[in-house]
Amino acid sequence: MRHFYIGRNSDRLLVIYGGWTFRPEMLASYEAGNISVLMLYDYAYDHGEGVIPAEAEDIISAYDRVYVFAWSFGVACAEIFFPGKFRDRIVSAIAVNGTCIPVDDTYGIPVRIFEGTLVALDARNLFKFGLRMCGSKEIYEKYVSGITYDVEHLRKELYMLGSLSCPGAGASADMEMWTAALISDCDRIFPPENMRKYWTEKESVRVSEMECGHFPFFLWNSYDEILKLIENLSGLKAVL
Repeated sequence: MRHFYIGRNSDRLLVIYGGWTFRPEMLASYEAGNISVLMLYDYAYDHGEGVIPAEAEDIISAYDRVYVFAWSFGVACAEIFFPGKFRDRIVSAIAVNGTCIPVDDTYGIPVRIFEGTLVALDARNLFKFGLRMCGSKEIYEKYVSGITYDVEHLRKELYMLGSLSCPGAGASADMEMWTAALISDCDRIFPPENMRKYWTEKESVRVSEMECGHFPFFLWNSYDEILKLIENLSGLKAVL
């Protein structure tokens, strides 16, 4: 797992768990704002598959209030790998276009589609995946097209992500970490109906929907806007 940190003079930390292919460069145009930001991504990198780097854990330990924004496969990664000793510092955590059972015919990406993506992964199909993820060529060109990937490394990461198992993540589980789930109605990666099935069965999670594809980051221009979104979806009083 890799991390990217933007420090600010604040006691609040926004932790973004990115999905497969996420890179911090995608958010290079964001205004930094008033909060600190820690991005976690590339879950098969260096430190062991999914293991949070010690430096990132030290960053989390320095903040009293933590807000989690987990996207796509990052939802399952947050559920499994967020350090347990700091969970009591989480003010709110929202799951965006993902579930804690990421590869599943009922609650996640259908198994056949996932396996097809894994087997056929090459530069051409990665490009096609990026277009499906973004929902339009314009969004793809603005946020993704300039990023260079190692296709074989991505295959290794995708294989690992597909084998994730979240303890107690079943449909009837009480997922105490999550306060809200946000679902894109035009998502072509995680079927919206599967995400609805998963999250609406969790009474403690507020479920909202938005009109866009799987990649939602073009909807906001700053990390402060993401924090406001988390507060609004979770029914929290604004603290900015």
